[in-house]
Amino acid sequence: MKIQYEKVLAGPDRSFAAYETVGPAVDCEYHVHPELELVYVVSGYGSRFVNDAIAQFDVGTLNLIGAMTPHHFRSFPADSRGPEWSRLRVVQFRSELFSTMFRGFPETVQIERMLTASGCGWEFPGAPTERIGERMAELIAAEGGRRLVLLLEILEELSRMERRRLSERRLPEAVGEDGTRINRALKLIHNRVDRGETPLLDEAAAAAGLSPSAFSRYFARTAGRTFMAYVMELRVGKAAGMLLHTRRPVAEICFAAGFGNLSNFNRHFRRLRGLSPREYRRQGAGEVV
Repeated sequence: MKIQYEKVLAGPDRSFAAYETVGPAVDCEYHVHPELELVYVVSGYGSRFVNDAIAQFDVGTLNLIGAMTPHHFRSFPADSRGPEWSRLRVVQFRSELFSTMFRGFPETVQIERMLTASGCGWEFPGAPTERIGERMAELIAAEGGRRLVLLLEILEELSRMERRRLSERRLPEAVGEDGTRINRALKLIHNRVDRGETPLLDEAAAAAGLSPSAFSRYFARTAGRTFMAYVMELRVGKAAGMLLHTRRPVAEICFAAGFGNLSNFNRHFRRLRGLSPREYRRQGAGEVV
């Protein structure tokens, strides 16, 4: 099994990449790269896939994803509020950047530990992520040596923050440049869920160029869960976003997310979120539009 390999281009006069991506929705492919990746969500919301873990991202989400860690972020186009609704700040850098400059320096031990243990991804819950987001914006606009100073300051602050893992394990499968098979299947699945339709295993298998039985085994190895479990988590994630960010009735959200009836929706939502849809909405703090 191979996963899409992304080549990060930092620029001829830069040792690492820093940029802001803007669009109506975010839908990067399931991929890896040798660079660590720091991501801050300025606006938009959706589903995040790191290794075999699926979770939601929202405004203020701040993640550090390790080198060669399979991941992708996706927001549903139907949720988009305009051409610039999805906005992410991204910094991509290789660990060698710090090991070369600061190896053996006791002042950077905490940073090195954080980076070394980033293979399962880090999230910074309850941290002042907005301040880090502002520093990232400053870094994106900076030139020359100031870029290195800002990156070091950001990582030093992150190393002192509370953090938790995004996934329980790293996927053991090999990676390589031929990652189109899984991404063709994921694209079909995501498009179906976005429209509130039921993705069929036979369709996804055909998109991946495999028989249904071979695809089921391949998908479970790649995603760390069965095909239907993945579809269910996407549906619940789509519903969770609508519960927090819209005033649509729960029954309407149930059918928009592809569930056939309310009892089935409530059961799966509580199993994956630990709360009923109404309880989740009451406890959420999303911006209603």
